[in-house]
Amino acid sequence: MRDGCLWVAKKKSRCCDSVGIRFSGLDSQVDLRKHPMLLIESTLEFLCYNFTMGNMRPEQEPTLSKSTSADSDRLIGQLAQYGVKHLRGTGTAEAEERVEISTLIALLAAHPLPRLREALIPLFLRHPEHAAAVPAVVAELDEDGAERLRHFYTVAVYLERLWRTTLGIYLGDLPLLPDLYGQSHYHLPPPDDRFGESGLRALAAHFKRHTGLDWLSVYNSAISLLLKQLSLERHTHDRYPG
Repeated sequence: MRDGCLWVAKKKSRCCDSVGIRFSGLDSQVDLRKHPMLLIESTLEFLCYNFTMGNMRPEQEPTLSKSTSADSDRLIGQLAQYGVKHLRGTGTAEAEERVEISTLIALLAAHPLPRLREALIPLFLRHPEHAAAVPAVVAELDEDGAERLRHFYTVAVYLERLWRTTLGIYLGDLPLLPDLYGQSHYHLPPPDDRFGESGLRALAAHFKRHTGLDWLSVYNSAISLLLKQLSLERHTHDRYPG
């Protein structure tokens, strides 16, 4: 079965093809002082990530107040606890206990930063078992937040089909996300049509008509970041055990 081959062939990052976005998946148990080359690689990859995403993201990042910036750092920490580690904040937030998944989903959907809202996609891909929490959160959000959540949840539904084999290599046999909104709300093709590609393209076209933005690149970036993180996590454990 084909697994995302169209995406790999047609959309490669201009900068990160040669390096790989691997800083995000570094295991906290690795002592970088003992592996200076890994530290150098990670620093280069962090710079590469910021350059690439700054050129690929269709939405402008707003200027945040200090309180909103602190909230963003806390959310980034929460995402890391759920296994989504490609985002980096200021590093000033204190470690907190993991919040309920429904709370995290609601906070991400309502956040002013696009990169945090888009983190819903890898969150659902890593934790499809929490799909049942989505309808209740949608009902609690305002209209804009609810639409963002329906949007990014539906992206994850189609991406999971398109990349199912590769995701299974890293994450095991996870359940498939149920199609809650693709056909009923957006009138898209079924998730299994062309391994999810038909629905994903139709969804991107729908939102491009409404916003004028290139959403297909956002979807592709979301899965690329997650897979590179998962790859580095495995690479790090194999190369630097303990």
